[in-house]
Amino acid sequence: AAICQLTKNLALELSPNIRVNCVAPSYIDTPMTRRDKEKDAVRNALVANYPLKRIGYVEDTTNAILFLLSEKSSFITGEILRVSGGGHLR
Repeated sequence: AAICQLTKNLALELSPNIRVNCVAPSYIDTPMTRRDKEKDAVRNALVANYPLKRIGYVEDTTNAILFLLSEKSSFITGEILRVSGGGHLR
């Protein structure tokens, strides 16, 4: 919650010359998250609850970041972009 509020405050403080946004990924498939076999049950439970029925990949997060860095997002500031497969909806 602190990072979200910091994002909003910085967006107000630094505008109009600097845009500030936050990317908030959920469970992402990485070597670290694959390492512990005991977490397979946790991963499966998360996937079952995500509307998109999969966990996120590193590319999902990097694509969100690349979008926010591009001119395609030039009218976006102070936003929290959830990369969660819809998991935050439940």
